[in-house]
Amino acid sequence: TPVPCPQPKFKKQGKESLQLTMEPTIDILAAMSSNKTHKQKIIGFAAEAQDLESNALNKLKNKQLDIIVANQVLKEKTPFGSEDNQVFVFDRHGRQEHWPGSSKQSIAWSLLDWIQRL
Repeated sequence: TPVPCPQPKFKKQGKESLQLTMEPTIDILAAMSSNKTHKQKIIGFAAEAQDLESNALNKLKNKQLDIIVANQVLKEKTPFGSEDNQVFVFDRHGRQEHWPGSSKQSIAWSLLDWIQRL
């Protein structure tokens, strides 16, 4: 049996443009942080086009993260679709490091070391 559609399909004939109304979702990272136990660690990731350090540090604080891994996303050099990356890592104790030009696998292993030292 066919599943009823809650609203009819809209037709685009004769329309110059379409307008969508979107609703925000819950902030999963903040929700996880507010419900974590003392044994859990919450790690966030930030892809930033500008103000990488200040945006990452704000996210670390505001979302009550243990660690944030941030990378610069620039038009000429993006981490997406690449085997390598460079990241900045910050933790809740004030530790900061820059890991330039590493494989994503190497970054993952280094991150695991950081998590274990928290």
